[in-house]
Amino acid sequence: FPEGFFLCIDGEELAGQAGGIFLDFDFSSPQHTIVEITGENQCGNHDPDGDWYYGTDIAVLPTYRRRGIGRQFYKLRKDLVQRHGKKGIIAGGHMPDFVHHKDSMSAADYVAKVASGELYDATLTFQLENGFEIKGVLENYIEDEDTDGWSALIVWNNPDY
Repeated sequence: FPEGFFLCIDGEELAGQAGGIFLDFDFSSPQHTIVEITGENQCGNHDPDGDWYYGTDIAVLPTYRRRGIGRQFYKLRKDLVQRHGKKGIIAGGHMPDFVHHKDSMSAADYVAKVASGELYDATLTFQLENGFEIKGVLENYIEDEDTDGWSALIVWNNPDY
């Protein structure tokens, strides 16, 4: 699904990338891991007829951050969703700053405090600023010692759907 993947290249250097697939999602049973939801090579479960775009990954090299690249990736994803008439975007929102709070609060409490603006999280706050809503937390979503595998379930609803 090449149309669902985006690159930012500066000269001959890859500055950032974002990927995703179309799939159906069951909000009545939202718990999943990145491997379960995306399938083989993070794209094996792509379904062209799926109602949602699932953001499999997004990354910008540290030297290229704060230049609008991440925001542009989200704009490209939203444009793709609107062109294809999908319901919106779903992703497991990484919570890199949870590492500083995981011994004093649950992932759910952390996410609630980030959503309310009481705490700042470099990634999750950025996603909220880009129109995403937090729908819950995902246990064992990724292998990551810093977050103990936790991620936030985030959703952007297509206003044109």
